[in-house]
Amino acid sequence: MDVGSFARLTLACGYVLVLTAGTALAGGPPPDDDEDPRAARWRRNPQASIPVMVNEICRDGDARYAAVEILGDLGTPAVAPLLAAAARGSRRCDTERAAQALAAIVCQAQSRARGGAVTPAFSPVRSSLASADAQRGDVAVAVVGELGRHPADTPGADDWRRDAVHCDAGEPLLAASVGPLGRLLAGTSGVRRQRVTAAIAGLGEHAAPLTPALIRLLDDDDARDEVVAALAGIGPGAAPAVPALARLLEATGEELLRLRIAYALGEVGAAATPALPQLRARIVEAAAAVCEPGVAVLPWLLRAAIKIGPPPGEPVAAWRAAIAGEGRRALATVRRCDRDGSEADLIDVMTRLPPELGTAAIVEVMMDDGRSIRRRTEAATALESAHRPLAGVEAATQAALLARERRHLVPGQAQVGDRSTPAEGSRWRVVRAVAECDQDAGRAPPAPPVPEGGDAQSNDAMADCLYGRLCGPQPEQRAKAIVVCCRHAYGRVPPAWCRP
Repeated sequence: MDVGSFARLTLACGYVLVLTAGTALAGGPPPDDDEDPRAARWRRNPQASIPVMVNEICRDGDARYAAVEILGDLGTPAVAPLLAAAARGSRRCDTERAAQALAAIVCQAQSRARGGAVTPAFSPVRSSLASADAQRGDVAVAVVGELGRHPADTPGADDWRRDAVHCDAGEPLLAASVGPLGRLLAGTSGVRRQRVTAAIAGLGEHAAPLTPALIRLLDDDDARDEVVAALAGIGPGAAPAVPALARLLEATGEELLRLRIAYALGEVGAAATPALPQLRARIVEAAAAVCEPGVAVLPWLLRAAIKIGPPPGEPVAAWRAAIAGEGRRALATVRRCDRDGSEADLIDVMTRLPPELGTAAIVEVMMDDGRSIRRRTEAATALESAHRPLAGVEAATQAALLARERRHLVPGQAQVGDRSTPAEGSRWRVVRAVAECDQDAGRAPPAPPVPEGGDAQSNDAMADCLYGRLCGPQPEQRAKAIVVCCRHAYGRVPPAWCRP
């Protein structure tokens, strides 16, 4: 099993467990009258059925969801047998699925514990972290990794399989894992150290006692990314790591590492002000390269600057205004290069600033006819999500963009022709595009006739042009869009219906 699949538990079949206190769902429907007869037998005598259910989970059988649920109800007696089966290796047991099932079972047992005490069901997992059997230890590390949590804005959160197991009762389990993982960290290297550090990264602030050990590992090429993620999870408690993170931010040429360090410094917060000189230097560098290929680092640097706040003696208002200025200039620059994702990330930065600083730059993107509908809609959506009220033509434009987005989410409303020949299909694409244009402008005319003239290629070009433009909210915008797209699609002699 490779590092990525073990540490992040990326499961090919999308086996997802969602747990809340007192409830265990294993990605399938609750038991009903159509339940597998085997599951019904297991429910009648769950203790005696443990070996069969363990085998069902290990071999990824059809009744594995029911097996996880029943073993979760059973609790402590189910953990050791499943852990032992997982430790035998992937040839006899799908280790990833077994580790995820173990996390679900332990979490459900913890939800029944009282007074914050750690459930006895966790004891086999905790003791396995110190096991001389490397495979058994790796399974235990994977279980803790599944119980861990990573904020939604963590770089690479999808890779960490955020919320693969959502354990509301898991805090005592994470706290109980700190000591064993710390001892394991000190005695491992290479791939195993990476796995352990990945699990530590999910402990959050509980891992604060491990900060000195993590700082020493910032020079470890194998585990550096996970170390930085762990320091970010610790948050303000990782303040002793700020000087080392600042030096690494200054020295590294890896863009992904820069953004991860920026995120970690932002999570440390105000205690990270000693790193502001290095952060400022990277902001200037990233701003100059905002249109160059590569990772979009600038938004992460600006987010960190917002979270850290001004250095001593500099007014907060001036600090925020400087960040807003960098963001606005970057949005103006990225207009010409259309870096995928960069603009959306920069818009997100502007929503984190006070409205008087960030709103105008987002409105500029939304109102820019030279940008694509997709990019303008992202700006409109961001303004709506950030509860930034608009008025006049700006509000009307936002409403038109959001209405178009909602229409496109309606099932079956495809932007394609549906007639028997390519020529007929392309003409009907134009009909639909014109109807879309009419809705942008607030018009609700009867269905227009099929436009005559133009071959299939020209008609498709006309439809694509209209779909890419906003034809409202003002009537003159519709007229302009029709003229511009007709000239683009049909040349100097457009069909008669194109003429005003």
